[in-house]
Amino acid sequence: MDLDFNKRLAFIEYLLFRYHYSVQQFVSRPQGDNKKEIDEAQHQLEVATNAMDLAIKAHQESTAAADHAKKESDHANKSAAEAKRYADDAKKKC
Repeated sequence: MDLDFNKRLAFIEYLLFRYHYSVQQFVSRPQGDNKKEIDEAQHQLEVATNAMDLAIKAHQESTAAADHAKKESDHANKSAAEAKRYADDAKKKC
């Protein structure tokens, strides 16, 4: 595992041993030649970010609509209670 025999194990020496790579294989791997993959990943990130933004906006709108509906429902219940009270008062007067 200790490739340079200095009685110290570098992390890269461990990884080369662990994944069965030689130093030559490691240093000859392509570097920075993956622009196509990076562009595709960036595109996917943008799509996911846009989808998340739309989902957040939809959530906020639905929450606002639910709050509005609850207020309207409370107002309708209050109006119905008043109407019932007026109807009861009218029946008592008759």
